[in-house]
Amino acid sequence: MLKANIQVAYDVITPKYFFRPGVVRYPLSARSDFEINVLSTLISLTPGTLILDVSEDKKALYIHAMYLKSPEAFVRQLKEGMEKDY
Repeated sequence: MLKANIQVAYDVITPKYFFRPGVVRYPLSARSDFEINVLSTLISLTPGTLILDVSEDKKALYIHAMYLKSPEAFVRQLKEGMEKDY
C-alpha cells in the first residue's frame, strides 16, 4: 500500500506522464446497500482509484482508475480480489 501511494504521488508531481486514466463500468454481484458500500470503500482504498457513481439499478459501479491499460483486465482483477459470487 505504501509503495503504491508513493508511486501515485511521484506520478502526480513529475512532468513525465506515466498514468493512463480511464473510467470503467464494473458489474456488481453485491446486491444490498451494505455490500455495495463495503466494496466501494475497499476499491477506493486502492491507490489511483475513485468510485464515481453507482447505477440506479445497483448493478454497476463506475470507477475512475489512474492506471488503466485494459478495462477488461481491471474488472477481472477486482472481481478476483474483492468480490466473490455466492
